[in-house]
Amino acid sequence: MDYVSAGILRRNDQILVCQRPENCAFGLQWEFPGGKREVGESAEECLIRELKEELDLELNPEKIHPFYILTRPDTGLHMDFLIVDTDNYQPRMLEHNGMQWVRKDELDKFDFCINDKLMLEQINIDDLFA
Repeated sequence: MDYVSAGILRRNDQILVCQRPENCAFGLQWEFPGGKREVGESAEECLIRELKEELDLELNPEKIHPFYILTRPDTGLHMDFLIVDTDNYQPRMLEHNGMQWVRKDELDKFDFCINDKLMLEQINIDDLFA
């Protein structure tokens, strides 16, 4: 089983979405930033590390809250989605092709990676912004 952490970064009435680099799996599709857990890492520790590597963010662990777990036995994936209240954090795009802060009514305009899309289909979108 692969374990992945993804962050739903909130700021006011918007959340951050990132576009994957063209030359990787699911290239140019949109996602909530994050990545694979390393051995011994918790979901929160993984997200802190990944967001530092991808967006140059130094996060306060107290601002990270579990939100949703997607388990796909068919693909061997366990994915933790965690809410991050960003306050004044200013992400810098270090790995992605693009990034945007979006409102809930804009989410359907993005071609999300399959796992992010599945999560969005299975939740109440308002919960992302609560």
